[in-house]
Amino acid sequence: MEKTGQKIPKEYKKTEIGIIPQDWEVKRLEEVCDINPESLSENTPKEFEFNYIPLESIDKGRIKGINKLKFENAPSRARRILKIGDVLFSSVRPYLMSHFFYDDYPKKAICSTGFIVLRAKSESIYNKYIYYHLFFRILNIQIDKIISGSNYPAINSNDVKSFILPIPPLPEQRAIARVLSDFDRLIESLDKLIEKKKKIKKGAMQQLLTGKKRLPGFSGEWIKKKLGEVVNFYKGHDLSKSKLSENGKYECILYGELFTTYKEVIKKVVNRTNIFEGFPSEEGDILFPGSTTTTGIDLAKASALLKGGVLLSGDIIILRKKINFDSIFMAYYLNQVKKYQIAEKTTGITIHHLYGKDLENIEISLPPTLDEQRAIAQILSDMDKEIEALEKKKQKYEQMKKGAMELLLTGKIRLINKKEALS
Repeated sequence: MEKTGQKIPKEYKKTEIGIIPQDWEVKRLEEVCDINPESLSENTPKEFEFNYIPLESIDKGRIKGINKLKFENAPSRARRILKIGDVLFSSVRPYLMSHFFYDDYPKKAICSTGFIVLRAKSESIYNKYIYYHLFFRILNIQIDKIISGSNYPAINSNDVKSFILPIPPLPEQRAIARVLSDFDRLIESLDKLIEKKKKIKKGAMQQLLTGKKRLPGFSGEWIKKKLGEVVNFYKGHDLSKSKLSENGKYECILYGELFTTYKEVIKKVVNRTNIFEGFPSEEGDILFPGSTTTTGIDLAKASALLKGGVLLSGDIIILRKKINFDSIFMAYYLNQVKKYQIAEKTTGITIHHLYGKDLENIEISLPPTLDEQRAIAQILSDMDKEIEALEKKKQKYEQMKKGAMELLLTGKIRLINKKEALS
């Protein structure tokens, strides 16, 4: 874990998990925590009612829901009894990061046996300090050694007993957990604000993109057309990922990036190539991915490309203007109002395909003037910018938390001095 020959600072020591402060100890989890201390028995009354936490309800410490159940209706995995302060250690992939700190949630909670429950053995151990280590490299390196190459990637309670962690004095455990909890609260508050802004945007789209609400100064009937009357359909070709070049002469877009990289509006292109392959774009083209292995609804994803001369790879459907319209408005409109109609045009079972010719007869309605289209597009674009700024802020705090974990959970930075820690 540490570099060979690394100099050990004063008041630090070298251990099997790396260099840590001299006054910290290395302990096995079974030394500091009771493992799965309580479980429901088969004799539990059928009418016994409890709040059930399954693996799929947790995502990296965030709870997505609790199910209220009676024992007679509960799944066989609903067995682990929880107390406030317990740590839920997720043991089964794909849920190996679904750890949870059971703090101020409903009482009488039972969790799935897919969790291993950790409960501090003494008042010298702060459970939340243990919890944060579940997301940190010292413990995750040990987990990876056990599950690598396994046909059934999971850990069990015996594995957990032998895991080792650095344990500082209790005051420092609490101080470390408090700092990391502050980060969690900031990130959670941003999550809630982002979700609120997304709901506001969704409501605005439902009103503005259908003409139910008109912006001040605009009137007149919306124009009804078939999509094939306003665009021509083309398809990208050639150009594989292997032909990308960081300093390439030509900007290019691969179809998979329409799922992963780009949203409704493409102003900046991230990849380049030196090979002139693909279909050159014109400013204002609308792009759709042409195939996926997931579901047809994922292909109903339009992006307005605001740059000409970009090389478009195979499996990209290109909608090019026959008549003038605002491309940003059109991308929002197709994604919101026509999403399910477009998804119905997809074909295939294992691989789902979308073809331009199948979109020709989709009926659309456009505001009668470019000014109104642009005004609507501007409002939605501004909302997206606000959401994007919040998401970047959240990412910044997540990176800061990650850095703080590296410094605090190894003792590289001490929040309290040795004398305070031992007092």
